[in-house]
Amino acid sequence: MSSFFFDDEKQTEKWQSRAVADFRLSGRATETMPNIEAGGGVKSISFYDDGFAGATYESNSGIPETLEENGLNYTQGVKVNEYLFVSGVGTNRFFDTTEGLIFRSVAGSPSSFNILNDFIQLPEPVTAIATFESRLYAYTESKTYRINPAGLYIESEFDGFGAISQNHVCATPYGICHADHSGIYLNTGSAITTISSSVHSGGYSSNVGYRDITEARRNSMQLAYDPREGRLCILGQYNSTKCKAWMYDFSRQRWDFYVPYSGSLSVDNTTIKGSAIMDSNLYVSTGPKLVEMFSSNDSEPIVLVTYDYTFNSDNGEFWLYEAIIRGQIHSGDSARGESISYRFDGGNWIEVTPIGGNTAVTLTSDGDTHVIRFVNNVKVQSVQLLLGYFETIDSVYFRVRLPNVEE
Repeated sequence: MSSFFFDDEKQTEKWQSRAVADFRLSGRATETMPNIEAGGGVKSISFYDDGFAGATYESNSGIPETLEENGLNYTQGVKVNEYLFVSGVGTNRFFDTTEGLIFRSVAGSPSSFNILNDFIQLPEPVTAIATFESRLYAYTESKTYRINPAGLYIESEFDGFGAISQNHVCATPYGICHADHSGIYLNTGSAITTISSSVHSGGYSSNVGYRDITEARRNSMQLAYDPREGRLCILGQYNSTKCKAWMYDFSRQRWDFYVPYSGSLSVDNTTIKGSAIMDSNLYVSTGPKLVEMFSSNDSEPIVLVTYDYTFNSDNGEFWLYEAIIRGQIHSGDSARGESISYRFDGGNWIEVTPIGGNTAVTLTSDGDTHVIRFVNNVKVQSVQLLLGYFETIDSVYFRVRLPNVEE
């Protein structure tokens, strides 16, 4: 449906077009003047002007007639209630700078903007925007702003909690997760808390702590939500060109570190371009490829790397007896056998095989419980496990004896 407007000569103001008729654009038009400038015929619709003068163009559209532009090119956008909010609009002839501006569309019309009236100015450049519980959240490098979408005013300001870019913000059922160069945060709507303290530095593998990696690699990271397991996924290039991932389990409040099995995931040697959720599965885009993560459809499975445990031994050594893993192996991978490896003191990985192989180590499985027994009760400084083909991992336990401590 479209409206036809004409200039009302009775109005004293220059721009006061009023609606005189509504009609559909399809079905009624007829071709009256063919081959106009070789561009094809001109369609026309005839109607009777009965003198009715309806709403003005501005009251009908929410945009002044004097505003010659009502569209925007933008890089960040989010829908809040009946509005579309956008930022990153680049150059604009109406403003000297748009770095701190967020524009709001006309209600119910996401492609139309009253550029001169419906915007909010922040004191710093906006790096990302998101929505949660009918509120607009705007991020700068080191701050979070909660904005009332109807009134276009700042309700709250949170110092020290920013976002590097739009790729570093992710909405989840638990709240908005966002990351800056200092850490990763969870915004529940009432408070913002740091959830990355335990992975700020090493302990899993060299230089993969969030604060250990380079700023350039943090810039290229991608936050995504894995709906099947209810986890936050931090995808990125850590200490090599391979794609690796930190995973945060909201229900257990636990971080797990995943690496490509055999070092050859489809998303290696490139930067993560984006992510999307389809059919409750998480997909990652590398540009030319779209890879389904954390499923048997991966070109190469991923594996979990546990923390490098030392058990705070006084003299730096302990005796290791058993490692007990409770978790479900992926049904699609059961035919390949459990891929479980271990290493001592940061050395080479040694695979544990269910049948034969390493006689100094045995592996038994009973349902979802998998027990590694170190036959000779080895004396080590640290132990680390690499667990492959697991659908879920509930817990990992070790049975050890510290020096001067009776078993």
